[in-house]
Amino acid sequence: MALKNMLSIETTTGYKNIEIHHGDLSAMEFSVDILVISAFRHGYNPTPGTLIEALEKNCQLKVLELFQSKQLDFRETLNSWVSADLPSGKFKNIVCLEGMFESLNDSDRIEHYLSDLLAVLSVLQHKGFSIKTIALPLLGTGQQGIAVELLIPVLMKKAKEMLQTIQEVQTIYFVHHRMEIVEQIDQGINQFLSRSSDLLEL
Repeated sequence: MALKNMLSIETTTGYKNIEIHHGDLSAMEFSVDILVISAFRHGYNPTPGTLIEALEKNCQLKVLELFQSKQLDFRETLNSWVSADLPSGKFKNIVCLEGMFESLNDSDRIEHYLSDLLAVLSVLQHKGFSIKTIALPLLGTGQQGIAVELLIPVLMKKAKEMLQTIQEVQTIYFVHHRMEIVEQIDQGINQFLSRSSDLLEL
């Protein structure tokens, strides 16, 4: 994977990082505690070109089987479920956020779904899960069709909240296999922070 940009967020427990990478989430060169994915409700088939397909091909992780063996189910209240502990060395657990396509053109509803994700991660921390690193794609922008430009500002806001409110989390990785999407994420972050696009914080 290639690091495109990194920014530091000041929190009450010190500086934490958001990193933007060009690469394949299913073939990461380092491990993370939580991988966040999104899906249609009950839509766990490995559709070609999706992260769900890539996880099955590259990690031998079938999301339908992970759903069937899930250890925590928050679908009724927080639109999410949490996998059992994974044997793969790349991710300890997967959190699946469902139904974001229902928010296609509504930034307030997208924020609601991402607030659900933040709540789930907070619950996991209270339950004793060790969550220092989180990796995620641009949730809902693939088969679910949410506009990238609509999602990025809300996603950046919630990522910052995650780092500020979940004490143990140190780094959030945004990863995408298409460079044009990575460029959009990078530009969106710079616009969100009113930064120059050529600034790389290391």
